[in-house]
Amino acid sequence: MAAIYWLRNDLRTIDNKALLAFCQNAKKGLIVYTLDPDFKNWGIYRQKFLLQSLCDLNSQFKKNNQEIIGDYFES
Repeated sequence: MAAIYWLRNDLRTIDNKALLAFCQNAKKGLIVYTLDPDFKNWGIYRQKFLLQSLCDLNSQFKKNNQEIIGDYFES
């Protein structure tokens, strides 16, 4: 089954039932995250924390042959 998982504000993986189902059931999957339109107005530390969190999450996904779609973090 092909699926799309849209990441929103909650980037936790431990107790995210929908994300677990996506990872277990999607043979082909697309994981998407879009930045808040006001991201550039956030403080520098908040921006940095979010980008670091996305990079960490992306590295976890890569272990399962998945990857977050977006050009706002380092691969």
